[in-house]
Amino acid sequence: MKKEFPLCDFFNNNDALHCASLVITPNLTEDKHRRISFSQPSEILPNGTITFIEYSGKTYGITCWHIIEIFRKAEKKHGEHTHTMRTMVNGFYVIMDRFVRPSPELCQPQPDIAIREINPEHIKKIEKAPIKLEFLPKIPDGIHHAIAIGFPTKLKDKKQESEVFHRISMPHVSIVAKLSNGKPTQRFNMFSELKEDPAVLDFSGVSGGPIYWSTGDEFGIIGITYESVAGTRLFGPKSIQISGELATPEIIEKWIQDYHDKVT
Repeated sequence: MKKEFPLCDFFNNNDALHCASLVITPNLTEDKHRRISFSQPSEILPNGTITFIEYSGKTYGITCWHIIEIFRKAEKKHGEHTHTMRTMVNGFYVIMDRFVRPSPELCQPQPDIAIREINPEHIKKIEKAPIKLEFLPKIPDGIHHAIAIGFPTKLKDKKQESEVFHRISMPHVSIVAKLSNGKPTQRFNMFSELKEDPAVLDFSGVSGGPIYWSTGDEFGIIGITYESVAGTRLFGPKSIQISGELATPEIIEKWIQDYHDKVT
């Protein structure tokens, strides 16, 4: 495994350091007695993943545009200011909807990407850290595998700590998979076959998470997951396919420039 898919030490420790779950939640909830209260963290809330980037002294959050569309549809259906997007680590912190979708490259589809500048103190509060884009090593030519990180909605779990208090567990997945056509030059696919059946067959929630390349000594970002499927009739229940938007440092720099052009 290690010889076929070499991984550097980062993936043996806190490999979800640069991303977090992005939960879509109603601001108010009603219990069975019709009592209204402010929403609390819950295992049933839908989520995506948000990836944190630092570039030129500023910090950004990147996720998938279809995650933002789900949020906006909820707001359209139930009313303005009825929902928020939040990280659910060390608190229930709001990320306001100031996301922008990058423009497409020539002859390419518009990427399923949403980006906004984000307060670096937010990231510190939830004990995460941004990927420092300017200090990443060059992507090697010979890569044939990558690692996708994200937070599947169905893996969230409610742990009752007392009669009154509960805690939400949010495991992440790290999917090491073969790149279908070697080093990607545009949208790409990754495929992996597990030794055992996956814990869940629905990997919704991983969208927006980082995809890394790795050698035995170094790593960097190469993509953002926009779709993931576990278990198919064609490849069997132990298969996982990840689809990624190409997100090299050079492409992310273009997204950041495009973001600032659109918000100024």
